Amino acid sequence: MKNKEIVGTNLPQEQIEENFVTAKKDWLKSLNGLSLAEYEDKIQNDALEKINDNQPKTVVENIKPSYKLLVMDMFSYGESRIEGDFHSADEALRHAKKIVLKSFDTRGREGYEEWLSFGESVSIIELDGASPVEFSAQDYVKKICGISY
Repeated sequence: MKNKEIVGTNLPQEQIEENFVTAKKDWLKSLNGLSLAEYEDKIQNDALEKINDNQPKTVVENIKPSYKLLVMDMFSYGESRIEGDFHSADEALRHAKKIVLKSFDTRGREGYEEWLSFGESVSIIELDGASPVEFSAQDYVKKICGISY
């Protein structure tokens, strides 16, 4: 096959195809064992975090936080800590999921068992009449690991 040049580039078609294959391999490595649906969730959460990070910050000196997180160490049964001052349920939920995800690496049944033994479980605590937030760390890990209920 003759070297064709793609409009707008000085690279021959073979080089472009090789770059595409390399980029695709790099992208597949970046999935880190996640299913496509889990990867799409991760991309959406990452995008939401970037959007939130770029939002103008408002002064909330006199507003009391509505939520805190109770983080429990699954390895050291009984050890826990209170974390965060969150003004919205979404903010608390996003942070709770982040803590759980950081506490284990593997996916599938092995990942679920790793989390049960060594991970961190999180409960969202509502303060001063804030709306309840439905979140089960165990159900979330099962979903991420692809464990059926």
